[in-house]
Amino acid sequence: MSKHTYYIGMESSNGYVKSTSSVNVGEVDTYLNTLTTIKDPNVYLASQSRIENLDHKVNRDKSNDVYEIIAGVDPKPTYYKVGQRPTTDDIKGFSEEGTSKYSRKEWIAANLIAVYRQLENEDFRGCTINLVTGLPTNHSVDTELKQDIINSLTKTYTVNGRNLRISNVSILPQADSSFFNDLLDFEGKLNEEFLNDVTSEDEDQQTTILYYDIGYGTTDVKTVVDFAIDPIRKKELAGMEKQFVDMMDVAIGENALLADAELLLVEKQLRKHGNLDVDGIKVDIVAERNEILERFAEEIVDVIEKAPFKKMKINEHRFVGGGAIIMEDYVMKALKNKYVKNKSQIDKYKFIKGEDENYLQFTNCLGFYKMCVKKYSK
Repeated sequence: MSKHTYYIGMESSNGYVKSTSSVNVGEVDTYLNTLTTIKDPNVYLASQSRIENLDHKVNRDKSNDVYEIIAGVDPKPTYYKVGQRPTTDDIKGFSEEGTSKYSRKEWIAANLIAVYRQLENEDFRGCTINLVTGLPTNHSVDTELKQDIINSLTKTYTVNGRNLRISNVSILPQADSSFFNDLLDFEGKLNEEFLNDVTSEDEDQQTTILYYDIGYGTTDVKTVVDFAIDPIRKKELAGMEKQFVDMMDVAIGENALLADAELLLVEKQLRKHGNLDVDGIKVDIVAERNEILERFAEEIVDVIEKAPFKKMKINEHRFVGGGAIIMEDYVMKALKNKYVKNKSQIDKYKFIKGEDENYLQFTNCLGFYKMCVKKYSK
C-alpha cells in the first residue's frame, strides 16, 4: 500500500467508538462513545505540553488528551475529551435512537477525533484518507442521511493545529460488517479458510449462515446465503442497552437514589456483575441480572422459530458484537435447554474468537476496514 494513502475502518456505535487503520493493521482503538466539552483553552495547552514531554508518545494513555477542532471558516476552536463516563452535563453520549444526532457538531467532532487518533503520528498532509464506517440498519437505508454525513465528514477541519480532510467516505449497515470481516482478509481479498469452513458439504444445497450482532442499541440478525447478504431475511431485536435499563429499574426499586445515575456511568459494572457501587450507593441485583440475561438469551435463540427464519436450513449461527461477550454463557445455557434431544444442533452455534479477548467487540470495525481496503485500493 502506498504510504500516501490511508485506509480506516470505524464504528461509532451507541456504546463505544472502535477504529483501526493501515497505520497499525488489526489494532483497534476503542473507548466509550462520549464527548466532554472543555471550556478553558489552557486545558488543551496543558494536554499538548504533557504529550510533548512524554518519552513514549505513541503508546501513551490517551484518556486525558484534549482535542482542538476548528470547523470550516469559523475560526473559533472548540475543545473536547472523549471516552469519559457521564458525571456532568458537559459529558454527552450518543445513544439516542433518532437521526438528529448525526447533524450535530459534537457527533461530527467525535468521529473526526477517532480518525485523527489513527493518523496523529503520520504526516498526512496532501495524502488520500479513505474511511468506511456504518450506521444502524434502519438508518443506513436513508440515502439522504448518508449523503449528509458524507458531506460533513469530507469537509476540511483543523484538528490540533493540523488540517484534516477525509478524501472518501462509504457508509454500510453496521450489521453487515462482521460478515465482511469473515469473508475478507486484511488485503481485501477473499478469506479462503472461512469459505472452506462454512460451505455446505452438499454441492446441491445452499450455504446459509445467520449472524447475530449483539450490540449496545440493537441485536441485528442477518442472513447470508451463498456468501451474499439476504436483504429480506433479517430481524432486529433489543440490544444490551435495554437489558441494562431493566437492571437499573430493579436497582432503583432497591434504592431510589440511583434514579439520577446515567446508564453509561454504571454500564461497566452491569456488564460484569450485579453488585453495584455508585458513589457509595451499593445494591445487590445479581439474581435479577441473571434472570434478565437468561430471558434475553432465550429470545435470541428462539428467533429461528419465527418469520422470516422459520423452516430455514442453517449451516452455522455466528455470534458477534460486544454484547456477545456478555451473553455467551447465557446463550449456551439457552441452547442446551432448547436442544435437549438434539444436542448436535448446538455445534452449529459459534462465538467468533480471536487473539484479543475482546475480539467479538471489534468484528464490525475490522469488517469496515477490510471493505475500505477492498473498495479504495483498486
